[in-house]
Amino acid sequence: MGSNYMRFDRNVVPELYSILFVTDMGTFKFKGRETIRLRIEKAVSSIALNSKEITIKSARVLQGGNAETARIKMDKKSETATFYFSKKYAGSAELEIAFEGSNNDGMYGFYRSRYEFDGKERWMLSSQFEPADARAAFPCFDQPDMKAVFEISIVVDKDMEAISNMPVKSVKDSEDGRKTVSFQPTPRMSTYLVYLGVGKFDKISGKLGKLDIGVRAVEGKGGLARLALPFAKKFIAFYEDYFGIKYPLPKVDLIAVPDFSAGAMENWGAITFREADLLADENSVSAAVRQNIAVTVAHELAHQWFGDLVTMKWWNDLWLNESFATFMSYKAVDSAFPEWNIRSQYFDEVIATAFSDDGTRATHPISVDVKTPGEINSIFDGISYEKGGTVLHMLEDFVGSSAFRKGLHGYLKAHSYSNAEGADLWNSVAKNSKPAKYSPGGFAKYWIEKPGYPIVKVSVGKDAYLLRQDRFVIHGTTPDKDKRWPLPLHFVTKSGSRPGYAFMSGEEFRLKAGQSDWIKLNLGQHYLYRVNYPDQMLDGLGYAIREGKIHGVDSWGIENDLFALVRSGRKPMAGYLDFVDKYCMDADYPLSSGVSSHLGWLFVMTYGRKGFDRVAEVSMKYHRTVLKKLGWNRRATDSNTIRMERASAISYLGMLGDNMTVSTARRLYKEQSTKGREIDSDIRSAVYTTIAWNGGKKEYDEFVEKYRSATVPDEKIRFMHAISLFKDPAIGKRALEFSMSKDVRYQDAYAIPAIESGNPACRDVLLEWTVANWKKLMDRYSGGSAHMMPRYVKNLAYICSPSDRKSFMALVSKKGNITDETRMAVKDTIERIDANIKFMDANGIS
Repeated sequence: MGSNYMRFDRNVVPELYSILFVTDMGTFKFKGRETIRLRIEKAVSSIALNSKEITIKSARVLQGGNAETARIKMDKKSETATFYFSKKYAGSAELEIAFEGSNNDGMYGFYRSRYEFDGKERWMLSSQFEPADARAAFPCFDQPDMKAVFEISIVVDKDMEAISNMPVKSVKDSEDGRKTVSFQPTPRMSTYLVYLGVGKFDKISGKLGKLDIGVRAVEGKGGLARLALPFAKKFIAFYEDYFGIKYPLPKVDLIAVPDFSAGAMENWGAITFREADLLADENSVSAAVRQNIAVTVAHELAHQWFGDLVTMKWWNDLWLNESFATFMSYKAVDSAFPEWNIRSQYFDEVIATAFSDDGTRATHPISVDVKTPGEINSIFDGISYEKGGTVLHMLEDFVGSSAFRKGLHGYLKAHSYSNAEGADLWNSVAKNSKPAKYSPGGFAKYWIEKPGYPIVKVSVGKDAYLLRQDRFVIHGTTPDKDKRWPLPLHFVTKSGSRPGYAFMSGEEFRLKAGQSDWIKLNLGQHYLYRVNYPDQMLDGLGYAIREGKIHGVDSWGIENDLFALVRSGRKPMAGYLDFVDKYCMDADYPLSSGVSSHLGWLFVMTYGRKGFDRVAEVSMKYHRTVLKKLGWNRRATDSNTIRMERASAISYLGMLGDNMTVSTARRLYKEQSTKGREIDSDIRSAVYTTIAWNGGKKEYDEFVEKYRSATVPDEKIRFMHAISLFKDPAIGKRALEFSMSKDVRYQDAYAIPAIESGNPACRDVLLEWTVANWKKLMDRYSGGSAHMMPRYVKNLAYICSPSDRKSFMALVSKKGNITDETRMAVKDTIERIDANIKFMDANGIS
């Protein structure tokens, strides 16, 4: 999609769509008839709508009892259909259109999804319209600010069920022996939130007051839907209280779809999910999967207010949807399950991702200009989600939780059933905040519109700490002339009796905080900036971590900042490894998670190269300490984070070749296979990974068969993960080829290469396979599923040699190999590759 993409003005505005879809599960063709009630401000003799991969059979305009047949012109490049008339029309009019389309297998538009039940192939139909594929199901004004009411009817076989956004209004027999299911009219909403579903479903139902809540899965999988229902009830109740607005619709369905390109989609009242993100056996689910399902459900339910009730005017403000759903989902889960310690996980998952994804020159502002569907797809990333969520976390801390909440309530009330821009939110928050030296609106606007984040370098002066901020990037420098961000400086010193506060708005700042051995900036880690401490002070901070005087997210922040300096070549790897060895061996969560993942990155970078022995030594020592403290067996008192730490330690020790870990994993796996003694669900994936890394062809073939036969989503993912982590390159190549086979769902094909990108023994195989299959991948992920291609680009961000960089550049420089969807990912990946090469050179790794 190029520069001809059309964005409509608001001269012709839809008010009501009445649409009938006639489905055919035999041919996967559908027919449609729609009547669009329009309001026309200035007289026009033509009307353009979005239309993609649809055949329009006829169209006419109706006004005042008269009807005129339209002349139709299709433009494939701009994805529009233009209807021409012999005279001009203004005021109220109706446009009637008859059309036909196909239920594709590309997971976009109104598509088909395959599954098996009772040993037979079955099908369901589902829709995925975000951001710009409602036009692949019916001609429409397919942009978020063109809200309208939708009256939907679907003709289906009598043994099928139809689902849409609203409850069923009526079911009537059709002339062809089928039935027509009609739904109640929706509120005013955007086209990308419309939902169409047809199939045979199992359903778990419940109520929250008068609200009907259902969790649906294809036939035979209803038993796996029980976990999500109580989650939905708890989270909706939380949001109703927090926002001060009742759930806007009379029902909500959570629908598991076997083939689904995203993780989940917030269709109003009919939310869709990947099966793995909604379904699980509640009696054997791991802590990690349980939390993932909870956070995903909470995320999509938050959208029912932020995104559905109030929608951004255009996709440049996508963050208004995604940042809030990310931010609010952790609040909801923490409120419902405080024992999960999800607040700390927010730092390790959301804020850490923001730091990582925004640390390149190729990043983009949270609010970014996008025009084409491909450009829109490209910003469904860590900046719109995690960085945006981090900025909201910052804003809440900046203005206070009460003022922030009142601001959200005012924003939602003022713009319900309509559209809004970022400024609308800042104005609402500012109205409820006390006047400050730096206004909430100015603070937020700066972070939303400026890419990147700063690093604050600390120097010790005679009577003050000298602070200087600059933009942090993992490689090179930035041309930014404005090297300042508004930074609230919460801090504590070794000798200070209580925390201090200052506000830094310039490039340099003198912080008078008394004389002390060390100062810890960004106390509480609420703000998105890194700190570069002098080496002597860093040792003092490390000692404070070891002695328990600095703990929790503050210890996590110190280690995270240090690793970022190492990863960007500013500090030596040896110094980081010494810091971990001396100060972090008894780390608690979230510091423990940061240390594990960073040692894991160093393992991948140095594997088989000079420098690996020291990385392996520290990693072995650290993870043995963790496993010795936690043991292999789950205890009744274990928190979720402990359960996840245990699994992580086993995985790393397995890949490091720790004899005790490998032998224990093999014993547990044998007992499960021969005696039916199930491995604890929390460590099962770690055991499989250990078997794989230390196994060969026999284990690979066995895991592939187990993958094929697995019926529970999380178990299938465990085997997928394991088959990607054999260290024999020949097996690695087989796994990549398997990813493109009929045994791996279209939605999951990217996962095996993604996992294998973290397999240092198969780095050459993955690069060669990606280059060789690029054209095939581009053909496979075309149309509405082209947004999956950036994942294949980012898989190659591990490249760390000039020769492999040359191969990557040859691939992405070839004409036609890059699209709007992948352009941003290519720039980001090149920068990460260059940073890898710099890291290797700086540390003498060859």
